[in-house]
Order: sequence, then C-alpha cells, then structure tokens
Amino acid sequence: MNAAENLETISSHKILFGAPEGQDARILIKKAKELAAKDQILIHVALDDARIATLKDLISFFDPTCKVLTFPAWDCLPYDRVSPGSDLMAERIATLCKLLDWRNAKERSPRILLTTVNAASQKVPPPATLSEKHVRLRKGAQLNEKKLEQFLGINGYQRTDTVREPGEYAFRGSIIDLFPAGRKNPVRVDLFGDEIDSIKVFSAETQISRKDIKAISLLPSKEYAMDEESISRFRQNYRETFGVKRENDPLYESISAGRHYNGMEHWLPLFYESMATVFDYGAGYNLTFDSAVSHSYEERQTQVQDFYQARKTLEASQTQKKSKDVSLSGAVYHPLSPDALYLNTEEWNSYQDKAQILSPFPAQEEQDSEAKKGRDFADIRALPDGDVFQALKEYLLSYQSDKKC
Repeated sequence: MNAAENLETISSHKILFGAPEGQDARILIKKAKELAAKDQILIHVALDDARIATLKDLISFFDPTCKVLTFPAWDCLPYDRVSPGSDLMAERIATLCKLLDWRNAKERSPRILLTTVNAASQKVPPPATLSEKHVRLRKGAQLNEKKLEQFLGINGYQRTDTVREPGEYAFRGSIIDLFPAGRKNPVRVDLFGDEIDSIKVFSAETQISRKDIKAISLLPSKEYAMDEESISRFRQNYRETFGVKRENDPLYESISAGRHYNGMEHWLPLFYESMATVFDYGAGYNLTFDSAVSHSYEERQTQVQDFYQARKTLEASQTQKKSKDVSLSGAVYHPLSPDALYLNTEEWNSYQDKAQILSPFPAQEEQDSEAKKGRDFADIRALPDGDVFQALKEYLLSYQSDKKC
C-alpha cells in the first residue's frame, strides 16, 4: 500500500493536503503560533529520525523564534540485551523534563515537539516521577557530597575516573565533574569546604575548563530509578509476572542488589505502578502526523510481536532444557508482554483519531491544496546536452498554452 492509498483508508481523519517537504514545516509553524495563544503546544509524529532532523532544520530556517524539542526512540531493538545509548537516553529525559517545564511557562511562544512513530508508540515513565527528580546546584550554595553521590547513583549516573559521556561523574577531592542529562558539555564543580566556589563548563575531549555559569540543574540520566522503593516494586512485579525467582537470573539479582544491568530498560514497566506516553507530558496539545504514520505503526507492531515471539520460544527452550545447543545456554530471558511497554492498536488509534494528517498529495479539488510539489525535470535533465534547450522550450510553450486554456 503506497502513501496515497493509505490516506484513502483514513476517512475519519482530518487530512491537510498540499503539504510537501518544506511546506509542511511552514504549516507546523503556523499551527504552533495559533496554539500558542491558547497555551497549547503542537506534537508532530514523524516517520523516523531523518524526518525529525529535516523538519527541525526547516522550522529553524523559517522561524528561529519557534521552540522545538525532539524525542527520539531507543537506538536498540525490542527485547534486546543491550541498553539504549547514554547520550540518547539523556536527550529523552531532558525532553520529557522540558515538556513539564512548558506546562508552567508563562510566555506564549510557539512550541513544537517532534517525535517518531517508534518513540511515540512506546510507553515512558509517568510525569509525576520525573517532576520530583531535580537537583539544583548554585554557586555559593552549600553542598552535601554524600547526598549528591546518592542522587547520582539512584538516577543512573556512572562513576568514572574521567568524565566524557552524558550520565558520568567523577569525585576528585574538592572537584566534582558531572555530565548532566540534556547538556552538550560536562560541568566542573569546585568546592571550598562544603560551599560551591565555582561551576564551569569544560570540554569532554580536552578536559579544559571554559566559561563560568551560576547554576545548573541535574536531571536523571535513566528512565528508571534505583532507590529502595523502585527496587522493591521491581522485585514484586517481576515475581508476579514471571513466577518465583529461579537460579541463574542475573537481571533479578543485580537489580535486587541495587546494581545496574545492561539491557534492564526492556523491563522498565516493572519499576512503576503504571506507565505513561509522551503525549501525557504535553498537557494541552494538538497532534499532527506524517502521511504514512499509520502504515509505519503497523510495521513497528509486527516487529515487536516477532521479537517477542522469538524470545518466548527461546525462553521455553531454555526453561525445559530439551536442547543441547550452546546458543541456548546462559541466563533465561523472560520477556514482558508487548502491551506492557508498547501501545497496542486500540491505544494507538485513540491518539491517531485526534491527529491531523499532513499529506504531500494535492486534494481531489486542486484549488483546496495549499502547495504542490513542483516538477523536478529529471526526464529533461537526462537528455544529451544538445537536446535540453529544445525540450525546455517545448515544455514552456506547452505550459503557456495550457494556462491560456
């Protein structure tokens, strides 16, 4: 099914025709400005990260005053054994926290959240959990190093000798290096006793300090917390979901001991009483979708189900120990049901029904379309040099004749 045919099946949606690439960014800006007067934001669901990057650049070009946030999907496969990248997790957390800040913002500026099908169809921690997890460091303020280190450990920061990536920290005497989530560069906190003497931004590559700043907010670097309450909830939910703990379960044992385990994000729902969506962070919002989002969601659902079934098959083989294949040895992977971490079709449709679809195609009545994609002249450009001029001349004469008619 191509994009044009896909649009015909979405009869219940409001389709905005005449929105090819370039024009779609102008339309989003216009809608964001209209929503700003109502203290609302615009959330646009794009096909993938490439579309997000293109839209972000175009919006910045057409209106630099328009505020844009991006919320990417995890850069790992469903039911993987590895965790998403630290820089990507930092960006996701920073975006969710910024959306919470937008709720209380008094200024009525146009604001747009750009996300993807994969990101929007995956559940996230509830807003209340992130709104409580902020630590503010300010020059001249008192600092309790033990409490700071406890906060960093609980919220996913990793202690290292040299800070180079988001989510890392280092204690070196009276100097504390931190790479907070959502920042492009790490910061260096210099203490005089228990007082913050200075906060400086420094280069992760050269480790050389640059400019001074007055204050900084520390956000969680992971989408889960490792405090006693969260660990206890994980243990209880894990046992209720998969039964009594068995031997050789390093995931359960690591989290029970308060240690981070690679890939533990795929059991994220077990840390919370309930999960939310990125849409829940945009209190007061309008939705727009790329034209092929519906088809893209179906492909994503198929992928999630395929990986889940593969894990279930492997789990059964490992548990029953009927195979001598060495690939089935090691820790048993107990996969969560797809509905725990991903929006099912009914849940997704509840949001899709609210969305306006941006279509690059003209409407049946051409006068209703806001813009049309121009001819690229690929056929003429492919001609030998000597024939290009004649072909263009014939095209222009034909075009003028059609306009007169």
